Amino acid sequence: MIRAPESWPNGFYMLDELDIVLRDNIIRTTTMLLQREFRLLNRSITFQQIETPCITPSSLLQSHIAANFELLKVGDMFLRPESTVGTFEALKTLYPQSANRKASLPICLWQTSRSFRNEVTAPLTHLRFKEFQQIEYQLFYSEGTKADYHQTAVNAILRLLKGFHLDTKVIPAEPLPHYSTKTTDIYVGDHETVAISTRKDFECPVVEVSVGLTRLLSK
Repeated sequence: MIRAPESWPNGFYMLDELDIVLRDNIIRTTTMLLQREFRLLNRSITFQQIETPCITPSSLLQSHIAANFELLKVGDMFLRPESTVGTFEALKTLYPQSANRKASLPICLWQTSRSFRNEVTAPLTHLRFKEFQQIEYQLFYSEGTKADYHQTAVNAILRLLKGFHLDTKVIPAEPLPHYSTKTTDIYVGDHETVAISTRKDFECPVVEVSVGLTRLLSK
């Protein structure tokens, strides 16, 4: 279980070797499960792991800034609050032409990220962190598809967490995040641990699965 070094302020933590092994197993298991469940809906879905920088230009976070998101500023840029913006830019980089991007759909880009938020300082038991780790999957798909990727992701993650014998509950997000048409939050105990959103802030529909690794390792 993660813990905070005594000399560090609240909101920071350390992982030991067992935590790291558990984290890596969660990443592998979650990815394999989502691959299987999404491909049962559409066998043509491709999965690709990527990495993007933690430093994010302010021009790419304008909607977060407008929503007064808890951003951490570094010079004239920001530490990313999530990896989504980087993933959006990665898809454009992999497929620079709009027609090629459309032809690549459906495609899931995913990354294990360190994210940063200027959250209110609180004891570690509240699971509020300045820096934390997530797995984020962005499934890009064509407008008008009949496949219910959102609910499929919810069902898959619930099955995963129940397999870990964790107490879970599903709560629709209220109010919705500024980027979402639908968000389903999955709580482990009293803490939101997974968020599944259908996003409206890209040129095509996107289902995002965001798994709070740091919160899972706190259980």
